[in-house]
Amino acid sequence: MCGLGMLLAVAGIALGAYAVRRDRGRGLGYAGIAMSVLTLVVATGTLVWFGRQAVQCADRYSGRLERSHCLDARFPLLKAGRP
Repeated sequence: MCGLGMLLAVAGIALGAYAVRRDRGRGLGYAGIAMSVLTLVVATGTLVWFGRQAVQCADRYSGRLERSHCLDARFPLLKAGRP
């Protein structure tokens, strides 16, 4: 689902650029571009942060069960769907 937001942000940049090229809606086009870029920056930062957390668990623990416990401790919402 997170990737969907990033794809929509790219589409927002394209649509914003189209609006800027037209004479009507230029201000909304700039606002759409700014919000889409902000969304991409936040989503990329969040993705990098989650990736670093997961890599730390993988580097620290060699066993599958230990890694699973580490990931459960760092991301408690992920274990909600598992028994």
